[in-house]
Amino acid sequence: MGWAEKMNIKNTIYLIKRSIKFFWQRTIRGWDDSETWSLDAALSKLIVPRLKRFKEVNICYPPNMTPQEWDEKLDLMIEAFEFYSGEQYCASGEELKKHQKGLNLFAKHFGKLWW
Repeated sequence: MGWAEKMNIKNTIYLIKRSIKFFWQRTIRGWDDSETWSLDAALSKLIVPRLKRFKEVNICYPPNMTPQEWDEKLDLMIEAFEFYSGEQYCASGEELKKHQKGLNLFAKHFGKLWW
């Protein structure tokens, strides 16, 4: 057996062990370590559908805003998290500033995301 075949067997064994480990982690805690490789994307994928649903069912808004202003802020948050949940995110300086603004709004209004 040549060097390439031995490496292929070692890689296969490694992948099987890792798959079992991740399966066990998902069973025990509901997620596995692979989500931490790109935690920004993993969290964004969780946040996007919840923010969209929040916008649909929300019946109130912060006291210093109109409903339209609140919806616009929610849209910026959603757009930012959609960007970071993508497979690859490349953007110009202006686009990055816009997405950063959405993330900043999320942090600023985190305690207001209830209805």
